[in-house]
Amino acid sequence: MRQDNATCRALCTETISPGDAKFINDRIREDYAINWLVDGLPAAEMKEDKRTGELFFDMGFNLGNDEGQFEEMPALHNHYDIVLR
Repeated sequence: MRQDNATCRALCTETISPGDAKFINDRIREDYAINWLVDGLPAAEMKEDKRTGELFFDMGFNLGNDEGQFEEMPALHNHYDIVLR
């Protein structure tokens, strides 16, 4: 546990091999999700139903993004804002 209060500090650095990067990008394109349990409760992501415009909580959250500007080269989500309710 950190002893000081800080935001946006790198905790580690890692170089990903081309083979591992392809594997991760393939999983992002397959819409893999990360599922966390916090105090025994599942983490969820707020999403909008494109058909009805209704907001809902979807279990887990996407591993990355492969839409819009990231269609050719997916982006791995590696920074999370966590809100506990």
